[in-house]
Order: sequence, then structure tokens, then C-alpha cells
Amino acid sequence: MPAIQFECLMDDEEVGGFDMVGMDKDGFPLLQTMDGEAKVVKGKYFLIRRDKSTPVPADFVEPTKMMLTEMMEAVNKYYSFGSPFSEEF
Repeated sequence: MPAIQFECLMDDEEVGGFDMVGMDKDGFPLLQTMDGEAKVVKGKYFLIRRDKSTPVPADFVEPTKMMLTEMMEAVNKYYSFGSPFSEEF
């Protein structure tokens, strides 16, 4: 039986990275970095994709959905709490 191969990665989009948000003299938000230099962060969205040349057997569909759901919950917990194990808090 062929394996189902998934790839987890960030997309190719580049976004600006900032260390702090301040206010300019008119009260508008001002995004700043610590060193005053513009920062570019590669990747805006987290992606999970699979090789579609290998079909998913019917009896693997539900376990695969559960596994992907748990993986995305772990990623969300990591970005929300700094750990994939939010039960620690």
C-alpha cells in the first residue's frame, strides 16, 4: 500500500517584520524595528499539502482528517501559547 506523503511549510510570500508599534506625531500607528532597518520575513501562511498523484484509500480518509486537524491545533497552540501543549498552562 502506498504511503500518503504530506509536506508542511510556509508559503513563498514575503511580509514586513516589526519589533514594535509606536505613534507618530499625528497619532497614527508607526511600525518600527529595533535597529531601524526594514525586516523581511519569508512566509505568511502555514501550508499542509500532499502529493495528489497517490490517492488516499477510503479507509484512510477519516484517520487522515483527524491527524491533520490535530496537527493544525498543535500549530495554533504553538503560535498562541509558545507550546503545542496548551494543557500545560
